[in-house]
Formats: sequence, structure tokens, C-alpha cells
Amino acid sequence: MSLEVCLHPLVLMNISDHFTRAFANKGSPQRVIGILVGTVSGRNIQIQNSFEALWTSAGENTKLDTEFIEKKLSMLLEIFPNYEFLGWYSTGKLHERDMLIQRSLVNFNENPLYLVLNTVDPPPKESEDLPVELYESHVQVMENQTNYQFKQLTYTIETTDPERIAVDYVSRAGAATGEFSEYSSNLMTFLSAMRLFKKRLLKLVEMVAGNSDVQKDHKLMRKLNEICNRIPVAPFDRLKDDFNQEISEELMTTYMAAMSKGSSHTSELLERFDFIAMSRDLD
Repeated sequence: MSLEVCLHPLVLMNISDHFTRAFANKGSPQRVIGILVGTVSGRNIQIQNSFEALWTSAGENTKLDTEFIEKKLSMLLEIFPNYEFLGWYSTGKLHERDMLIQRSLVNFNENPLYLVLNTVDPPPKESEDLPVELYESHVQVMENQTNYQFKQLTYTIETTDPERIAVDYVSRAGAATGEFSEYSSNLMTFLSAMRLFKKRLLKLVEMVAGNSDVQKDHKLMRKLNEICNRIPVAPFDRLKDDFNQEISEELMTTYMAAMSKGSSHTSELLERFDFIAMSRDLD
């Protein structure tokens, strides 16, 4: 019976972000490596999240920092106790020497999964396939020799309701590039509509104020009065209070976002200090 693997969009977003940041820091495409976590129920595997891993390379060999993985995994399990270590991911293309990394992770999982985000040969633009491949270890014993090979697995994309909302926001607002964000574009559209509305109202005022025939046309004047009554008019004090309240809420949101970002950077810095102190103690 084959495995039923479900890949969640958050994992793909994390890997893409990891690769993009490494590309921006180095100025050229870099290989990134991380860990896959999720839930397992029988033969059903849900790859729900991921985190970055520390690794070193000596020539063509790559070695993962297993102590760092254990620490990050224990911290993650405190928040999501139902999660399990599922495997690892990398960018680039599948290579035979990746099996060394695969076998080094058997202490975490007897048969870890390996997800490859192909950043070398992406599919054509007209293709609907994702440049993502998923593998597991396949053992062959021939002539008293054990050979380890990668066996490709099929997977499906599965999303929860919160993930649908997040992915929809990223695809719409988060993917907006250029001078204006989607929020700014919406405000510009609203401003253009208000200007057009004002222009038409001034046109009506000019038509009535300078034309006595229109003023004597009671049917037309009743129609203009009906249009004016449909225009919502707010007192200046109320409009000013609402405007100030909206500005305050926007500023509060901005301050909270800045505080959350600062707290995240501080937490990351403390983790690095703890890791350095741990390394010194081991030395």
C-alpha cells in the first residue's frame, strides 16, 4: 500500500521565502536546506510546516547540524505536540550525494521524506505542474550489497481554511509589486470615484444656478432634490472624529507590527547566543 502524502502551501511558501532571502543576501542562487514537519495517521502523511536547518559543506559533502535540528524540533513540538519529524527539503536538483544527508537523518525518522524545489530547471510557464518533487528511500539488496536509491512519490496539495485565506492574500496583495500596494491601489480607485462624483455634482449645480428654465421645471427640480437627498451628509465634527479614530487604529496596527517584528528579531538573536554558548560548552 503506497503512502498518501498531502503537501500544504505553507511549506512551499517557507521554502520559497528561504530561497529568496538567500538569493538576496548572496546576489546569486544558493542552495538552502530545511526540515519538514507534520502529522502522520497510518499511511496518510500531512506535510504542514518546515523550518530552516544549519549545515556545512566540505567539498561535495554536506553535513547537517543535528543538534540544532533537535533543539528547533523540541521548541516546535512544545507549540504543536502532534507534529512529527517527516524529512527534509532542499533547492536545486536531485543529486546522488543527497542520499548521504538522507541516511544521516534516520535517527529522527526511519524513512525520511525528501522534498526538492527545482530552481534549476523550472517547468514552462504554460505548465500547471509545480517544480516540486518528493522522494523516499528505496533499499535494494543485490549480491550481498545494499544500495540506497531515491524513489519518487506522488503527492497532492491540501489546504485548510486559514491557509486558503493566507495564500489568497499572498497571491493578491503580497504578490503586488511596483510603486503601489493593493491597499494603495484600492484607495486610489476610491479617490478617483470621489473626484468623478464631485465633478458631476458641480456640473449639476452649474446647470441649475445659471439656467432659469431649469429652475422653473418642477419635475426636473424634484428629480435633483431626490438625488441630493440620497447623498449621505455627515457633520464635520463627526467626520473629523471618525477620521482621527481611523488614523489612530492604523497607527496602532503599524506600531504592533513593528513591535512584533522587533520581538521576533530579539528572539532569533537570543537563540543564536544560546547556540554559540552551547557550542563553546561542548568545546
